[in-house]
Amino acid sequence: MMLAIYQFATLTPGKSIMSFADVFGAKPARGKITIDGSTVTGGGSTPTTITLPDHRSGDTWQGLVPTEIRDPDGNAIKLGGASITLQIKRRRTDSAPALEFSSDKGDINIVDSMAGVISIDSRQISLTPGVYVFDIQITFSNGDVITPIQGAWVITPDVTRG
Repeated sequence: MMLAIYQFATLTPGKSIMSFADVFGAKPARGKITIDGSTVTGGGSTPTTITLPDHRSGDTWQGLVPTEIRDPDGNAIKLGGASITLQIKRRRTDSAPALEFSSDKGDINIVDSMAGVISIDSRQISLTPGVYVFDIQITFSNGDVITPIQGAWVITPDVTRG
């Protein structure tokens, strides 16, 4: 399975799924994802690059709202039997992640495997303040691996200590 571009659409409860073409009248030249109300783009065979909103260490992160992952033609990527991992590191070259979420451990929810919809529940995040990098990697049951999302996340210090 070779994918050149990824499209993403945020799902809103009670609303129908709308593609980029539905909203803007044309297919995107690059991937699209909406997180926390911000739309960002990436493209080609590289992952969509996003910057998550800054997060204060020790506070509750609101997670990833249900998000549909699509192929370049706008078709949902089927996630049946797939394993999804999100790793957060200080540097790309770090051998161990500072934080990891996985569908195998129940941290990443496959909301609808046929529609390619994933989400991550809210949780408290306590990382040392700084700039982190992350990506989301999907391993399919046939062994194929894609990395549709990558980006940066700034963790800021908290003033109040318990």
